[in-house]
Amino acid sequence: MAFLISGKHLINITVQSNTEFNYQKENLPENGKKAELEFVINPVFTFEPAQPKSQTDTTSSRRKILQYELSKELSRQAQQRSERQLLQHRIQNLTKEIPGLELYEREKATQELKKLNSELASFPDIQDNAQKIRLQIDEINVKTLPIENEPIKLSGYINHLKL
Repeated sequence: MAFLISGKHLINITVQSNTEFNYQKENLPENGKKAELEFVINPVFTFEPAQPKSQTDTTSSRRKILQYELSKELSRQAQQRSERQLLQHRIQNLTKEIPGLELYEREKATQELKKLNSELASFPDIQDNAQKIRLQIDEINVKTLPIENEPIKLSGYINHLKL
């Protein structure tokens, strides 16, 4: 946001604000909450949008770490699902083959089927830790949202030369 005082030859101007602003004094950029200028024409004062106060390097690095953990967790879950599906597929195929086998092969296949079923029963449940990680990322995102800009308040005095 910027404001310009135009069309006036100013003898002196004093501006004070509740937030920092940028201006030029003797052709050098300056910033502050108060400015006193003398003999200026068309001064411009600019206000930068407020930066999130809680945004720090630690929160952004924490967010990156959590996103990495989330991707690891999702890939671990996908691997567990594929292993479980592969095991279930082997059980289904073996179950379909058993009726057409001879007695010796049928007993061997039945033992293999029992072994696969016990392996499937002992297969660990897929734990969904991804939701916890997503909640932590969301919490960081909420903490780093830009803080609502408070209204800019200006006060000052202008003494100008009438031509």
